[in-house]
Amino acid sequence: MFTRVDQSILELPTFKALSALLDNYNHDVSQSEDRTEQEKQEEEAFLDAVLATKQMTLLYEFLRTKNVVADESGFRDRLREMWFDLYERSSSSKVAASW
Repeated sequence: MFTRVDQSILELPTFKALSALLDNYNHDVSQSEDRTEQEKQEEEAFLDAVLATKQMTLLYEFLRTKNVVADESGFRDRLREMWFDLYERSSSSKVAASW
């Protein structure tokens, strides 16, 4: 897809925070997931990094004007839910959806 990537991009806070998340997930959908405290901290660090970007600030302002989110805390909670809440992975999985 890419012929070249500027390596300095990988030093951005968002990419560093994303990299920390990559080993948090079990690719085998027949196995249930769990989240350690360290993994939860990595998720929060990723949210911090992403929400500090201009793009997410603009998205928040847009969603607020459309009454989709009421405040920054609600916006963060919605992102956490969509991106990190566990869901049932298979019929034998013990982790159920939270909504």
